[in-house]
Amino acid sequence: MLLIVDMSVKPILGLQACQRLNLVKRVFVVSSQPANDHDSLMEEYIDCFEGLGCLPGEYKIQVDDNVPPVVHPCRKIPFKLRGKLTEELTRMEKLGVIKKIDEPTSWVSSLVAVEKPNGKLRTCLDPRDLNKAIKREHFKLPTREEIIMAQFAGGKWFSKLDASSGFWQMKPDEDSSKLCTFNTPEGRYRFLRLPYGILSAAEEVTES
Repeated sequence: MLLIVDMSVKPILGLQACQRLNLVKRVFVVSSQPANDHDSLMEEYIDCFEGLGCLPGEYKIQVDDNVPPVVHPCRKIPFKLRGKLTEELTRMEKLGVIKKIDEPTSWVSSLVAVEKPNGKLRTCLDPRDLNKAIKREHFKLPTREEIIMAQFAGGKWFSKLDASSGFWQMKPDEDSSKLCTFNTPEGRYRFLRLPYGILSAAEEVTES
């Protein structure tokens, strides 16, 4: 921060010295909009802010064949949430997150629907029985200190990014997708992207 005062004193640093030390920068053109204006960034990189991203490759959920599959019936959904549930399922289907199916599947989980403070509906898989059969990779999640020491050492510029719907940016293979089948009043669907709640999901997302 520079403090300009109206006093008859001798400056410690002159303009040229301040420029060499990168304390000030001479500007010859003034823009009416800031360089990092939110709207202009959104327009310039519109392809980065539309749709749902997808990491390369497919994830395979490993299961223990000795654990018997479980098929859950559809849970009761409050009447006032039925319309919102239909809208959310339609939105997820258009995004390519879920797909409606008629074929039989060995595993069928329940769906949890919770109304968020903004009035929208949060839908999650309840795979408590499926998780009992899933084999974990047991990937060690790095601590904050390990991340700072290993990845940030020697860095000058740092950015904080948050992937939108991070789990949904991973694609399970065909067999794993069928494991993530769930029941709704609208019928059965299966996840085409990795759903929240899967036992090994957090480890896989972090490792990727």
